[in-house]
Amino acid sequence: MGYNVIDLINKAINIAIRKKDIYINIGQRKCDIPSVEIVLTVLIKQIDNTIQYYETLKKEVGDQNFEEID
Repeated sequence: MGYNVIDLINKAINIAIRKKDIYINIGQRKCDIPSVEIVLTVLIKQIDNTIQYYETLKKEVGDQNFEEID
């Protein structure tokens, strides 16, 4: 059984969601350094944009048939 393009995009979305959860957990801890909070906020927004891009990409290629990847 191989993978197709949609499977790989779903895997990338799951990885991005896990990364976002890690950054949120780091942000919930008491941090006295404001620059860390700013960086975490920027990273979370970037991951949200990435997830949105993957979802759009999945809709675009959802209608097409591709070969399976071993």
